[in-house]
This record gives sequence, structure tokens and C-alpha cells, in this order.
Amino acid sequence: MNTKGDLIAASNLSQDAIIERSTLTSQTYDEPLYQQLSHLVMEAELNDTSITLENAVDDQLLIIDKIAGPDWWHITAYPLEEIRKQAIILPLQLVAAGVGLVILTLLMTYWLIQREVSKPLHEVATVASLMGQRNYQEALSHRAASIKARGEVKQALDAFKTMASRFIAAQNDLEQQVEARTEELAEANRQLDALAHMDGLTGLFNRRAFDCDLEAAIESRKPYYLMMADIDEFKPYNDNYGHEAGDRALKKIAVCLLERTPLKVYRYGGEELAIIIPAAESIDKKLNELREAVMTLAIPHDFKTAELPILTISMGAAAIHSDESAADAIRRADRQLYEAKKAGRNCVCVES
Repeated sequence: MNTKGDLIAASNLSQDAIIERSTLTSQTYDEPLYQQLSHLVMEAELNDTSITLENAVDDQLLIIDKIAGPDWWHITAYPLEEIRKQAIILPLQLVAAGVGLVILTLLMTYWLIQREVSKPLHEVATVASLMGQRNYQEALSHRAASIKARGEVKQALDAFKTMASRFIAAQNDLEQQVEARTEELAEANRQLDALAHMDGLTGLFNRRAFDCDLEAAIESRKPYYLMMADIDEFKPYNDNYGHEAGDRALKKIAVCLLERTPLKVYRYGGEELAIIIPAAESIDKKLNELREAVMTLAIPHDFKTAELPILTISMGAAAIHSDESAADAIRRADRQLYEAKKAGRNCVCVES
């Protein structure tokens, strides 16, 4: 703008007016702000190349710059209200941005501490607790692998994992040893039990096993027969051939009976034998087969009063009743054995 008011160029004038006219004057452009600015320039004495005026025109902040060359001025008008508003908003925005940055920094720091310190330490404590509770398998398979532990924390976790692996290996080895020892002990107990129930000379079941099995047969209330047997005239055999020969003869007869029947054969005492037989079998036939098998051994016995000069066996059998004692069953079987002896030996008598 020149000092005579011929021209004013302002940055916030109407764009349409600028396009419509290449030169604006107070006579050709009646926009109020323009008129005020034109009047201000005409009346004011502007000597400086740049000047700032506040409230000179309708709450506007004016920045007036001298344009080099012609006697013109460039005026920029800013509304003071907007400037004040921005003066308030901008610090608030800066403060909010600063607070947000601080919060974000704190959150990032917390997240990093959680990831790098708290969680790894928590996992170390968890694994240590599992180790203390001897849950080695759970400690080994714990999800600590998903934690990005570093440095000493990772070394501690790795150490616990290694310890857990070694404890598990040792525990498995110990369990295998215990299992093997338990099986050995069970086998030893079975052998001891067998020895406790076996006759050392003949290999037959002994009197102890007989008593247990007879009681079990009575309590089962199932039909059984009790067979009692006696080697005929065995005392003269021992007296004349010697006890060693008598033992050998007993062994042969025991083996013969075991080979002829799947049932348990008991050495009741001395030369007396016993068998507990299910009643479903043909008792007479079965016992006579056993008696004949002993005869086929043809063990010489030249000191018998009977006609056959070999060892023979007599048998008596009686049904086992569920309402009687073991002694009663033995007594009735013995009575049948006595009848077999009385009938001439080398025969079978079964209670009718």
C-alpha cells in the first residue's frame, strides 16, 4: 500500500475480489476490514520497515511490512481471539502430548520389566516350587520355555530343568530297581511259600498245605471226595531194605502219582498220602488207575505177607460234607482206608 492510499495488499482479503480486480483501492473495494486498514495507513505515520499493532483495527493483530521498491506496505491481519485461543490450546496440547508420552514411556517400561524381569523371575519361582514339591516332570514340562529369559535368569531356569531331568532319570532308575527288587521278593516269597507247603523228600505237598486246602474245600461247599492212601507193609520194607531204600521207593511212588493226575497229591505223614478230588470225577475208576500205576512200578518187596512181592498201595475215600470239620472228613476217609486194608490191601474202598 502506498502512503496516498492507492493500493493495499492483504493476505486475508477475498480471493474473488483479487481475481476480479488487479488493483484494489478504497474507492473500488468497500470491504469493512479493508476500509479500516486503508484508513489506518493513510492516517498513521509508518516509518519502520516492519511494525506490529494490536487492537488498532477491530480486535486484530496487524503485522505491517514495508515492501522494497515502491512506496507500498504488506499488512497481515490476525484475529486476536483466535490467537488467544491458540495460545491456550497449544500449551494444553503440548502438556497432553507430554503426559501421553510420559504414560507411554511408563507403560513401555512396565511392559519391558514384566517381560524381561518379573515374568522370568516368576517362572523361576514357580519351577523352584515345583522342584521343592518333587513334581519334577511338571517342572521339566513347565511353560517357562515361552518366557524370553536372559542372563542369570535363563541360567537359573536351565539349571532347574537340568536338575529336574536328572531327578526324573534317577527316580525312574530307582523305580525300576524297586520294581525288580519287589518282583524278586515276590518270587522269593512264592518260593518260600512253596517250600513251606512242599515235602522236601517226595516233592509232594505237605501236611500244612493239606490242612489249608481241606479247610478251603469244606468252606467252598462244592462236592469233593477226600482220598487217604497208605503204602502196604512199608515198615517191613524199611526194616529190611533200609531207610534210604524206603525214601527212594517213596519218591518213585510220589512221581508216579503226580504223573497220573493233575490234582494235588499230599504226603499226609510217613507213608500216608492224600488227594482232594472233585466229586464230578469217577472216584472208583480214578483211584484204581492210580493203584494200578503204582503196581506197574514193580518195586520189589520180598518181606510182604501178601502174595505179590512188590510195593502196593491201599486207598479209602469219603465225600467231604460242608457241615463237618476237617477232622471228621479225615476220620471217615481213614475208615474207608481201614476197610481197604481189612479187605486184603492193594484195593480201593469208597464210602457209598
